[in-house]
Amino acid sequence: MPESLVTPLEPLPDDSHAVSGQSAPRLSVGFVLGRDFTLTPLAGFVDALRLAADREDDSRQVHCAWAFLGPDTKPCRSSCGLYVLPTAGYDCDPTVFDYVVVVGGRMAATRQADTQLLDYLGRARRANVPLVGLCTGGFLLAAAGLMDGLRCCVHFSCQREFTQRFPRSVPVTDANFVIDGEIVTCPGSIAAIDVASYLIDRHCSPARARKAQHYLLMMPEQPRLNFPERSYANRLDGAHRITVEGVRIMEMNVHRPFPVSGIAAQLNVTSSRLTRHYGIDLGTTPAAFWRELRLQQASHLLRDTSRSVTEIAYETGFSDAAHFCKAFRKHANTTPQNFRRKSR
Repeated sequence: MPESLVTPLEPLPDDSHAVSGQSAPRLSVGFVLGRDFTLTPLAGFVDALRLAADREDDSRQVHCAWAFLGPDTKPCRSSCGLYVLPTAGYDCDPTVFDYVVVVGGRMAATRQADTQLLDYLGRARRANVPLVGLCTGGFLLAAAGLMDGLRCCVHFSCQREFTQRFPRSVPVTDANFVIDGEIVTCPGSIAAIDVASYLIDRHCSPARARKAQHYLLMMPEQPRLNFPERSYANRLDGAHRITVEGVRIMEMNVHRPFPVSGIAAQLNVTSSRLTRHYGIDLGTTPAAFWRELRLQQASHLLRDTSRSVTEIAYETGFSDAAHFCKAFRKHANTTPQNFRRKSR
């Protein structure tokens, strides 16, 4: 199990000849089904696991394994009325899974969350099991007291209520998913396939992630949600895959930049090769582009939110407000405060 989900992991070698029982799955997921859970993110996520788990469409749990958890063995009702039968209860040890994924549902259901469910999420976190929240699963994680000080990816229609109910967490509405520490959150729908693909890529192999995406007719280079101020989008048209995927990693880690060598490691290329492709496709270095991307995000936050300059500085990965203000003045030829005043 990785120490942090943003730590670059070398993909494991693929073994398409493995059969069930010969070795443990490389990725094991326990799905916690919230009351009136939404079916689309659960179906997309688990189907990506299913397709990555075995050869062709055989559906054996070889490279990936999964279980559905509920308070007991009674069927769990989804928001559309379809029932799913749990394969394990909340007495299941969460450490048997690499990730515990909570699938949220209708907003009203999150306001009266099941105490047993919240307790299980807390138990998993105390055991250092990484957590994933799909749809309003982020609300359930926050209700369990696990999102304080963390960024949480929510659907734009839910942002106001999330802010009111959980003021100690930072809602994000402009990404397919957000990784903060060892918690992943996603606004739901088909964006859940992106989360599954990310985990499959890290634990199994890029080839298995691509297989799942191809079967599901997904186009990973096309973000489900647009990154704000994506002024560089036209430059990515026709860019090399390494450049496109590198930018995607940067967008997902605006709040927490790490060395460019870490991006290169995730893409399984050298830093010099990554730099070369950025120079050809974007006319700049990876480090300079990442800094520019973070400052564009800061402009968006200054214009469209009421967060303080200090909050925005930390949210866009700067060590302090003074460092941020100096960089922003160089970027926009004005101070953050003047930019906010003029843009409004």
